[in-house]
Amino acid sequence: MKHLVKALTKITADKELKINDHQKRTVVDEKGIGIYPMTPIDFLRLSTPNQAFIKDLMAASKDLDFYNSPEVQKGMYVHPFIEFDNNTGKVTAHEGRNRAAAVIKAGGSVFLVALFPRPGHREHVKSELPTTLLGEFSNFKYDLDYDKMIEWVDFNFKNKKAG
Repeated sequence: MKHLVKALTKITADKELKINDHQKRTVVDEKGIGIYPMTPIDFLRLSTPNQAFIKDLMAASKDLDFYNSPEVQKGMYVHPFIEFDNNTGKVTAHEGRNRAAAVIKAGGSVFLVALFPRPGHREHVKSELPTTLLGEFSNFKYDLDYDKMIEWVDFNFKNKKAG
């Protein structure tokens, strides 16, 4: 946990979403495998049905300063995440679309996303995780490069080759 807090603290910048300690703990508690940096637009493409939906979301979302304010941060318990089927890579749930839109509006290019393969457990093998995510509501495909993972939070994670 201390490593995750330190890693996330190092990369938070003015045009990025702040992540609080409770959100970091939730990633570990909910069996996330790590924090992955992706562009906020890729997050939206994985979690929305089409470009028109993204456009409406951009218009409706608040500014990044709102989400980063101490008042809002105090009540923000869920880290932006992508949950996906461990066998197919299909996105099955998400959280953070409004925050991703706010990062885009602020001119940010990095959006930190917790990855939750399902079923979730503590014995994932890196080489057995999907390398492509498929959109929850669309045919959008996103290639994951696990070497870019900021922090593996599953400390029992088996980083070994299959076979």
